[in-house]
Amino acid sequence: MRRRKDPIPPGAEIYWGDRAEFAALIFLMLPMLMLVVGVMFSRPPIRSSDYWAIALLFGMFLLLLLLFWHLSQGYTLIDGDRVETRGGFGRLTAFRLSELTGYRFSPLRHNPYIRQHNSLYLYRGQERLVTDSIQPPAQKRLHDLLRERGLQPQLLTPEERAGTFRLRKNIRVERDTLVFKGERIPLSQTEIRTQFITPALYRRGGKQLFLLNVDSIACRDLLALALERNGVAVGDALPRL
Repeated sequence: MRRRKDPIPPGAEIYWGDRAEFAALIFLMLPMLMLVVGVMFSRPPIRSSDYWAIALLFGMFLLLLLLFWHLSQGYTLIDGDRVETRGGFGRLTAFRLSELTGYRFSPLRHNPYIRQHNSLYLYRGQERLVTDSIQPPAQKRLHDLLRERGLQPQLLTPEERAGTFRLRKNIRVERDTLVFKGERIPLSQTEIRTQFITPALYRRGGKQLFLLNVDSIACRDLLALALERNGVAVGDALPRL
């Protein structure tokens, strides 16, 4: 079901919610559910409590399918300067690119319970627009438009505005210097290498400093910006502002 009933303006770009995750969920869960049901029916005599367990499994499965189906129903429309995005549950956000004052990628602070992988956050002054329905390729398209306009990253704290941000409890960046467990290392003397899929920051030509995965490092977008400004190639290892 398409949730936008109005005609699409001529020349506008529209991106529907990505249903790949929804299809992957069905592909992964349905065989597991069938296996569980098969095992339960294979041990006669089946008891009435088993029927309740099967009904509960099916109910949970259907609820998950309904949730992911709704989440896949959003869209993002880009019509010149105007952007309109609606999430799977019907929340509409409309804004103009010329109104935006900054943007960031999440997570902005390390939180082991909330792991949002590189979602694009848009700011109008101090207000963060709710655009969680934006998914690739719309997120990438918006990011490209913001970079073309020269939009600057949103610096949220006095420390960030002074060029200092914390990556982990004992790791921070102070302008062009990485403070790593009390040692001061110029960012220009570091490099990114990838081993076993996960990228990590190394001393140039030396040992590993720390991993760059989303679950352990905060402000990964600001780190990418600082590294690039000091001549360190980032590639796809970090979200680039």
